Amino acid sequence: MMQIHGCGLFNIKALYGEKSSLPSSPLQLIIELAPHIEFEIDPLQPSRSSTTLLGLQIPKITIPLPSPRNLPLVIELLVRKEIPNKSGYNAPIETA
Repeated sequence: MMQIHGCGLFNIKALYGEKSSLPSSPLQLIIELAPHIEFEIDPLQPSRSSTTLLGLQIPKITIPLPSPRNLPLVIELLVRKEIPNKSGYNAPIETA
């Protein structure tokens, strides 16, 4: 089961099949979609912070709410970008 705040509970196995989920997995990233924020410093970098849950610091990214049509793509890209970021890689610095 997965809970999305404001949307309810979703049975991922029923929606996507038995192999779509793991028995357990640690929470590694929180993505907050804020409907009315604007980037104040750098439009190429989302707002980063962290949240404490059950005594653990979890990285949190806050972005303006994108078009609903593009929402799954935006979330997947943020998650894929976070994987190399944990190792110290920064794409905007690399391309400069």
